[in-house]
Amino acid sequence: MQLLIDKYAAAGALTERTRAGGMVVGVEHDPPLGMELVSNLQDVNPGDLIVSSGIDGIYPKGFVIGSVEKAERGRGLYLTIAVRPAVDFNSLEEVLVVLVPPRPALTDDENPSGGGTRK
Repeated sequence: MQLLIDKYAAAGALTERTRAGGMVVGVEHDPPLGMELVSNLQDVNPGDLIVSSGIDGIYPKGFVIGSVEKAERGRGLYLTIAVRPAVDFNSLEEVLVVLVPPRPALTDDENPSGGGTRK
């Protein structure tokens, strides 16, 4: 299991208020999360709620990740955003593992390309 605060972890995310999209990553300082790849042109403010976007195909859409603690114009094209997690990762007692069931195979009648499926 890998926690989102791990420096090798990342999740597609967006701000709930303005829908500014980016990626939440683990960082080695306090707060332990940062949001990257959010354009300097986006409206992101302290207190904005960060939720999973579902775009990465790993984390389902709409799970609360945390809130923006600090957002400022970065050196390049992107904002520098610090995110305070919604949970204290040092005091977790239980976790929920979300498994997305695989999609069933399409039958010949359902296949929009008209191609056959193997049986």
